[in-house]
Amino acid sequence: NYKNNFLLTKTIEWLSDFKNDQLYLTSAVVIANYMRTDENSLKMIKHEKEPHTKIINILNSLYTDSPTLQQTNVIHSLLGALRNFCVAGNLYSAKNLDFNIFQNNKLLKNSLFKVNTREEILKHKITETALKFLKFENLEVKFKALAIIRLLIKSCNDKNGLNEVFSNESLELI
Repeated sequence: NYKNNFLLTKTIEWLSDFKNDQLYLTSAVVIANYMRTDENSLKMIKHEKEPHTKIINILNSLYTDSPTLQQTNVIHSLLGALRNFCVAGNLYSAKNLDFNIFQNNKLLKNSLFKVNTREEILKHKITETALKFLKFENLEVKFKALAIIRLLIKSCNDKNGLNEVFSNESLELI
């Protein structure tokens, strides 16, 4: 239970307030588990502290040609959390209203605005980050990176990662 989102808020803070692999790993697991519903995915993608941006920045800082086992575990967990940001597609949003009310009501759905979480996350160079990890020796890390690319490919365009995905270097890695 994420009672009053205290735990979630703390784990998001850990992503920027500390440089600690164990806190990064724990944050990734909590955030990934929280995002198991479309409603929660939408909340996270619109969260004022932008946890997805923090995760991308940490992943970029952890990238190395020879990571330790601990770094590999952290990278795997962070990629897993980042993948969960990519799972939800088009969602409907309204401020301060319960998402469940709208799921089966077409009239209300039409009065809401559509949010594409994949398009939102693509604004943050996620494909560039995921593609780096295709070079890793660890298969679990490669699979997480490929999962991110697979989920985002339909939403990519020339401005947000499509050229990187279809570059010769990337295609050879894939």
